[in-house]
Amino acid sequence: MRRSLFLLMIGLSGLSIAFFSCKSYNKECKENSEKCTMVNVDSLLDITNKAWENKDIEGIRNTLSEEAVVLTNEGKVEGKDSIMAKLAKFDPSVTAKVECVPAYKCVCCCCASYTGQYTMTVTGKDKTITEKGTFTYIWKPQKDNSWKLVLMHLAVSK
Repeated sequence: MRRSLFLLMIGLSGLSIAFFSCKSYNKECKENSEKCTMVNVDSLLDITNKAWENKDIEGIRNTLSEEAVVLTNEGKVEGKDSIMAKLAKFDPSVTAKVECVPAYKCVCCCCASYTGQYTMTVTGKDKTITEKGTFTYIWKPQKDNSWKLVLMHLAVSK
């Protein structure tokens, strides 16, 4: 019962992050509508996941904003440089396959968010581990009109 309640709380927190991220930008969107650049959030999710799955370091770097934050059960990593430094420590022989089941997505001219459940299968030298959890990604447009990830929240189900 506690576990179910805990998982429900994690799922609701991810959904509320995505929902309120779009709501909080409404004023900014209205004020800057002439600068609005819409984006396909499904494409952003696909590009982001493929870069992480393929351990494409340059691809990952290109998806992150300078102020990006990664939140996991293990803690928080802030800033593109810190995230990239942590990635450099990963074992290159390990592979990962990520499947996402979307629950909610939101796009406006000032942010795009995606939240749902994921299954990640990680294969190392001696074993394969499957992890399930919830995710929330939030992207914001940059000055050059590209869209960069500002938040990646992954909560592993226990």
